[in-house]
Amino acid sequence: MFSIKKADVLPNGARVIDYHISYSYDVTVLCEHTGIQPFVTWKLDESGNAFWGHYFSNASDARTDYFKRSGLHPAPHYCKKCEAPQYIKRNYCGMCGTKQ
Repeated sequence: MFSIKKADVLPNGARVIDYHISYSYDVTVLCEHTGIQPFVTWKLDESGNAFWGHYFSNASDARTDYFKRSGLHPAPHYCKKCEAPQYIKRNYCGMCGTKQ
């Protein structure tokens, strides 16, 4: 098994934004990659190679897919500026202060 952390670069050149390793070592990653649709979720094999990609033009849709594929529960919504998860209902971002 390989090691992985946020901001790592995969063998295909994509930068890891987030990752999840399940109890069965099923690895799901959310990455930024070059191309028309720069956000992608992939599964990784035991060598860290990406396969079975879902591609997106925006980070919000990609993050929603990442949570679905990894089995995690997403925050209700994300800040439009910094994309920080917003768990508490308020009219500003708790991370950057941007009005929501």
